[in-house]
Amino acid sequence: MKSIRDSSFRIRKVIAILLLLTLIFYFLYNILSGDRGILALFELSERHKILQDEVQILEEERSILQNKVSRMRSDSLDLDLLEEQARKKLGYGRKGETVYVD
Repeated sequence: MKSIRDSSFRIRKVIAILLLLTLIFYFLYNILSGDRGILALFELSERHKILQDEVQILEEERSILQNKVSRMRSDSLDLDLLEEQARKKLGYGRKGETVYVD
């Protein structure tokens, strides 16, 4: 009787340990490589840096374009910029100049 109880207790103990180890490995796996795990955090961090760089570049381009727009307004017209845009966009040129169009 005692040996049956001991073997039954040992089996339960082994099953409990295996179940506990399985749960530990499951949670460790999800902590490391789950959707919200450490590896995903590093990937999101890298993506965030890339997007911040892209935003900075776009803000610089926007600033340049805003400057050009403000120089093209009638109240502060920059004639050199107007001539440059007319030459570039419309293919205009001065007398005696040869205009090449792409």
